[in-house]
Amino acid sequence: MKKNLPCLKIENEYDVQRLMYPVIRSIFTDAGLEETEDSGHHMVRKDIVIDSQDIVVELKCSGEAVTERRMRVL
Repeated sequence: MKKNLPCLKIENEYDVQRLMYPVIRSIFTDAGLEETEDSGHHMVRKDIVIDSQDIVVELKCSGEAVTERRMRVL
């Protein structure tokens, strides 16, 4: 195992999506990235959609100021 590998830096939600998508795609080959649809009131963006399983994966990246309680509201 190499000891001098560069540190993987996750700075925002898009970095999390880029890391998780290949993992999910390796299990669910029909997984797709960022689908947007009109709900009638506003546009809804879904991070990763797995149509065959009727699953939507919504990934969030929180900072120190975001508490667990605040995350549940989102």
